[in-house]
Amino acid sequence: MPASLILPKSQPRTNYTLPLSGMVQASLPFAPADDDDFDLLDSIEIMLRGTQYHPHVRAFQVTGNSMDDGTRNAIRHGDIVLVNSRDEFNTTRPCLFETPNGYIIKTRGLVNGTPALVSANSTVPPILDMTDIRPCGSVYGVYLGPYRVRML
Repeated sequence: MPASLILPKSQPRTNYTLPLSGMVQASLPFAPADDDDFDLLDSIEIMLRGTQYHPHVRAFQVTGNSMDDGTRNAIRHGDIVLVNSRDEFNTTRPCLFETPNGYIIKTRGLVNGTPALVSANSTVPPILDMTDIRPCGSVYGVYLGPYRVRML
């Protein structure tokens, strides 16, 4: 093979940046998310490296407290969550769902044998009517700052 056809090996990319995709409600989806309290949408870049990154990752800022069960692994109001949009049917992690009023985060579960979308916060009732609700991916981490992610 001629030397002119040999390409130098390049290092695999290890650092990634992505913008926030929008807001996601961790509450009941009665109305579109109010983003008046969140001014980060245009001003923050999510910086990830290596195993923190998935090729189809999207980042959303959380509004509401239905996924806050008081534990260390809770998803809280104001958190930025990382969503693998190719893992739409995960049954063990919280997932992103699209509703007519925007995106929500819930966990798949059963309530009296009926499929439901369940909140981690026990004071928030499950969603039993899943008409017009479409899965969009699983939440795999909470962004804590540049190159810092709490994996779920």
